[in-house]
Amino acid sequence: MKVFLIVMLLLCTGLSLMARADIAITFGAPGGGDELTIMTVIGQKAAMGMKSPDGRDGRLVYDADADKLLMVMDGEKQYMDMDQMMQQMSGLSNMLSGMMQNMPEGTKSKLQGLFGEGKKNQPDQAQMVKTGKNDNVAGIDCEIVQFSSAMSSSELCLADPGDAGITTADFRVLKGMMEKQQQMAQKASQMMGAGSMSFGPTDMNQIPVRSRQLSGPAAGTTMELVGVFENVDPAATNIPADYQPMAMPGG
Repeated sequence: MKVFLIVMLLLCTGLSLMARADIAITFGAPGGGDELTIMTVIGQKAAMGMKSPDGRDGRLVYDADADKLLMVMDGEKQYMDMDQMMQQMSGLSNMLSGMMQNMPEGTKSKLQGLFGEGKKNQPDQAQMVKTGKNDNVAGIDCEIVQFSSAMSSSELCLADPGDAGITTADFRVLKGMMEKQQQMAQKASQMMGAGSMSFGPTDMNQIPVRSRQLSGPAAGTTMELVGVFENVDPAATNIPADYQPMAMPGG
């Protein structure tokens, strides 16, 4: 009986060590400031705050179990299923392509140039190169790499998730959310005729604790890990019952 109790204690201790923690991962500009990006993981869901140019801030909410990404606009009490949006946009793109087939050649050529026809099958030459240098951000050792794509280039300092206090289970959910965003961005770029573009490195098992944008729309900006905290806002991944689906494009 004593041996049985010891085995059960060890098993319970091991399970508690493996258990995930609800966490809020906070990034900000070096030296502090109010511009913070917070990524939250609660169970099998993740959320990331986003800022709109018109001041209507919102968040992206990812459900790992359903592999669903929702864009939530809290000010309007609305949300959009990104998979449904992309399906509807794809249908509209196919309809326009079909209409173009019956147009005069001159008009068709102009529209093909406008929509980027001929570029859609061009792969993006994205690459990540190790620099052989290392640094320390927020007390975490990290490896410096350079990532470049047709859209932009950046310098990343990559660290193991465990060194940043992120469990394997939580990192899996975060990675799923980032990969889902990448898929959506690539589909959108292809429909707009920009080819298969990479908007960030994928298939990584490390977390960027610092990102310096060297070129592209956000050139000159730097974001660093502030810390990983367990005082999590439980509403971060929730969609309140009174929120309504947004009208889809063309709907």
